[in-house]
Amino acid sequence: MIYTLHQRRGMRSIRLRIDPQGGVHVSASERVSHATIEGLIREKMPWIETQRKKMRERIFLAPPPSKEEYQHHKGRALLLAKERVEYFSSIYGWTAKKITITNPRTRWGSCSEHGAIRFSYRLLFLPDALADYLVVHELCHLKEMNHSRRFWALVAKTIPTYRALSKQLRLG
Repeated sequence: MIYTLHQRRGMRSIRLRIDPQGGVHVSASERVSHATIEGLIREKMPWIETQRKKMRERIFLAPPPSKEEYQHHKGRALLLAKERVEYFSSIYGWTAKKITITNPRTRWGSCSEHGAIRFSYRLLFLPDALADYLVVHELCHLKEMNHSRRFWALVAKTIPTYRALSKQLRLG
């Protein structure tokens, strides 16, 4: 098994991570032998293969665009986000204090405790159902800052197919 080893001083455990391309990354103390690491990898092969399969099914954010490309799409993405947040806010009865568009590497959106919602500009390129799910997901965090049953019940109020959509975006 080919893997990338990241040795770090002071680590107390061995960490396995699968990257989006299916590569295996191992983080371990400098004191851990290669035989121990390879034994762990053999033991964890079913988990590794499961994670690789999940990675193949995921929708990933595209590589970071040029600054010009991001600026070109940012305004349109903000208009779309505001329009969809306004629509779903009228259903739920609450709204975000601030909506911003960002260029994150790994997240589709986030919601702060202060009522600010951020979306990736890539929201603009999602199919409508996924974009609406993302908006509702973040909007519902205004009432539930977690992924509890109450949170998912709020999401299900307007997006009954949230489980399938969540799988596609890997938010929940």
